[in-house]
Amino acid sequence: MEGHRQILQARKSGHKPSTIFFDIGFEKIPARFEFEKPERALDYQLFPTVFVEQSEVSMRHDLRFIVGVNTVVCSPSWSDGLLDFLEKMTEARPLRITACCIREGREIMIWERGNWRSHA
Repeated sequence: MEGHRQILQARKSGHKPSTIFFDIGFEKIPARFEFEKPERALDYQLFPTVFVEQSEVSMRHDLRFIVGVNTVVCSPSWSDGLLDFLEKMTEARPLRITACCIREGREIMIWERGNWRSHA
């Protein structure tokens, strides 16, 4: 998992991003510019993005940095690992989770106030 350290540092200093993006299971693309590096988004006043490789989806992650924050998740497919990861995210109590998959269907799932709903 990359990109979360900048968020942890910001939260410890009293700054809470309004939205955090998660890219889960995509092939890693090397950064060409400084602002594209996973741990540098907040330095350039961009929305932070956390990159989670497919092999890391099933690992235990400390996701407390998403407490009370709008969270947007994008993944190539609705795998069992992704669905488990989304459930782990709900335990961290973000304000809202919006999840979509770009290669499978056109469904968007939204978690808010403890409930999931689907938009096709």
